[in-house]
Amino acid sequence: MSSRDDALKELQRQIDAQRARLDPKVLKLAEQAARLSQAAMPDVESPVLIPYDRDAAAEIIRLFLKNHRDAPEFEARLLELLQQLRH
Repeated sequence: MSSRDDALKELQRQIDAQRARLDPKVLKLAEQAARLSQAAMPDVESPVLIPYDRDAAAEIIRLFLKNHRDAPEFEARLLELLQQLRH
């Protein structure tokens, strides 16, 4: 077995371990968000607004922070990034 195969198996093991620690609600919301982000974008000539549900986004972040072992560090970094966006 190649080192690439070993690396892929280790990565899959880590993904499975992380997935097992997360709340199923978080996984479902993340899957929906990933599906929306991968949807084909419309032509520039026909702009379409993608609806943004602020409450749903906030709930996803709350669920993530509740279930993530590095929540304080992640929250601090998220707040820092949000502050940068506001300036």
